[in-house]
Amino acid sequence: GINSVQLYMEDVYQLPDEPFFGYARGAYAADELRRIDDAGHRLGIEVIPCIQTLGHLEQILQWPPYQEIADTSTVLLAEDERSYRLIEKMLDTVSSCFRTRTVHIGMDEADGVGLGRYRAIHGEKRPFDVLNTHLRKVTSFCKERGLRPMMWSDMYFRLGSATHTYYDQEAVTPPEVIRDIPAEVEMVYWDYYHSDAAFYEEWIDRHRAMGKEPLFAAGAWTWGRHWAALSHALATNTPGMQAARKKGLRHTFTTAWGD
Repeated sequence: GINSVQLYMEDVYQLPDEPFFGYARGAYAADELRRIDDAGHRLGIEVIPCIQTLGHLEQILQWPPYQEIADTSTVLLAEDERSYRLIEKMLDTVSSCFRTRTVHIGMDEADGVGLGRYRAIHGEKRPFDVLNTHLRKVTSFCKERGLRPMMWSDMYFRLGSATHTYYDQEAVTPPEVIRDIPAEVEMVYWDYYHSDAAFYEEWIDRHRAMGKEPLFAAGAWTWGRHWAALSHALATNTPGMQAARKKGLRHTFTTAWGD
């Protein structure tokens, strides 16, 4: 029943005229991405590019050519034309290399968004608003290319939490922020940690209260080791998938992170 695979790439794919993008990181050439897509297609598997368009970009922002488009050491500078030219190159590349019209634009764990260089340039602005403005821009780029975007949902919970955590049951996302989230963007609820199905059910309901039918992402507990920690994986995947089934979610996937 597995019908898709998401290929997670931060900077590990080559972009035209960006020699430091994926430098010394084994970046995929365009023809390699097409071969991966071809291999999936032969097996009836949709290969979905999973990239980053806000956070998790420390590997490129460390280099001098990109430091002017760094908000923080890991987060891209929002509302900057140089940032947007780079994102357009990302989307042009993946849209030309993969058959799918679905793209995962990331945006998870963008800690400090709007609070670094962005604030020095634009002044004080609510991080929720910086996030939504940036998301609307990236979504417009996707629509221009006929792409359907999805993103990790955690920032809409973290920014409403006093402890800046994803799973804070006291977190509040203001209604005007929810209204400004582009309708075209799907939200991925990732949760690798809970052993109680009721918690997963609550978080699915919270996504639906935002007007989004979430995709659920479980974790194979491969991070920090070279194998799956099966006891943790089963203790968390089982209630998570049970909750997803009970709530009638149509799409789930399991992540196998390599860090």
